[in-house]
Amino acid sequence: MSCLKKAPFVFLFIVIVFLHLEETRGDGLNITPFVALRQEYNDNIFFTDTDETDDFIATISPGLELTNRTERLDTRLSAQINNLIYYDNTELNSVDQDYTGRLRYRMTPRMDVSAEAGYTRDSRSDRDIEETGLVLSTATRHRQHYSLSGQYMPSEKTAATVSYAYDQDDFDDSEFNDSRSHSTNLGFTHNISYLVPQTLGRMNLGYARYDFPDSIVDNYTWTIGASRDFTEILSLLVDFGIRHTRSETEADSIKDDEKWGGVGQVALSYRGELTDGSLSFFQDVRAASGTTSATERTALVFEIGRRFTEKLRGNLSAGYYLNNSEGDDLAVEEIDEKTLRCQTRARYEFTKDIALEASYTFTTIRDKEEHTTTNRNLVFMRAVFQYPLLE
Repeated sequence: MSCLKKAPFVFLFIVIVFLHLEETRGDGLNITPFVALRQEYNDNIFFTDTDETDDFIATISPGLELTNRTERLDTRLSAQINNLIYYDNTELNSVDQDYTGRLRYRMTPRMDVSAEAGYTRDSRSDRDIEETGLVLSTATRHRQHYSLSGQYMPSEKTAATVSYAYDQDDFDDSEFNDSRSHSTNLGFTHNISYLVPQTLGRMNLGYARYDFPDSIVDNYTWTIGASRDFTEILSLLVDFGIRHTRSETEADSIKDDEKWGGVGQVALSYRGELTDGSLSFFQDVRAASGTTSATERTALVFEIGRRFTEKLRGNLSAGYYLNNSEGDDLAVEEIDEKTLRCQTRARYEFTKDIALEASYTFTTIRDKEEHTTTNRNLVFMRAVFQYPLLE
């Protein structure tokens, strides 16, 4: 099935926004075509614990980005094609695609609305690892994403936000499960600087439904927290709360299960003149793409970057992920995996439009259900060229 049939709303959204770009065309409109050329060596392309398969992979990625910013409107459209060419395992060659559109419109000084739509066709086994810590096979996945959100400030100190998102994953391989998810969130912030300087109090109410062929998971969350700017370059956000999860799984018989648990996030960020970094923690229930249901996910991610010269920048990042689902709790099939990912990267900008990157990533996955440990080393170099047509 073609991309247009797979994600008609994405393309309709892009067309509507592009027409609006033409109507509001001004000094904020930028049109930038680009191309990225990547060469990598991967010593375990299937993430297997035995009989590892290595290969060289070339990726040619042409694309186009359009942005437009006016006093009220902020939009971004992007389209990118990723041509994956495997030197030995040529049956894995693929033309992956990524289309996204984002729009934010300020209706009044106190109210704004946002919309987002996207379609992705991908096939790499490590496509989700930086976000979830989980690995898929090289089966082709078609992913759609749509979201709407709004923010209203009844006063200078208080703001309310509401959001809805829909996500859909479809696989060409019947061995992997398609999924649908709906999520909503209602959030409130209030400036409490009269109690603690430079601090916002926070509260969020959330609901998500994850729909798989053999299971349905409903997850309700409530968190309270605060965010504080200690200085102009150092800030902290903390949210903690509880969740109530109800799952209905169907194996030999239908089973209902309810469980209480904890949720939360912590984000510490530093933005200096030459050095920036972040440390984040996350815990909640999320969908596990391609599997039978959701997983309780805990993630700890660290990143630090340094600009050594005007043209040279280095980056070091690491992520540790826990994914757990018990058979009678969240999943028909149990998941118990621990993933560690470490990456170092360097980027040299010859000009603002031409750059060269080099990176090394080590990933290890311990599957306690299968009693296996899988390691992978990946090295790549990438050249990026862009040519702004209008800015």
